[in-house]
Amino acid sequence: SVLLACFSLAGDLPVHFTHEKNGWGLRKGSVAELMRKARWYLERDIPLTVFPEGGRSLDGIPRPFKDGFFKLAIDTQADIQVQPFYLVTYT
Repeated sequence: SVLLACFSLAGDLPVHFTHEKNGWGLRKGSVAELMRKARWYLERDIPLTVFPEGGRSLDGIPRPFKDGFFKLAIDTQADIQVQPFYLVTYT
């Protein structure tokens, strides 16, 4: 699609999901590939915007964040600018 092509040209680092785990399964190796590309950007001082996620819950209580990008930032000594936000949905 045109939208996916635009994301790709903009340097999007996609996560590839599978149909496992109700659509939340990950294609083997996709996270490693994403992190390799993200490291490549950071080592060249190319800025990244990431939205690290915690686990999802049925009760709305946020779960702990996954440590992938946090660890990458520490490993590469990236200059971090945190812009916290909270997304609320109404039903």
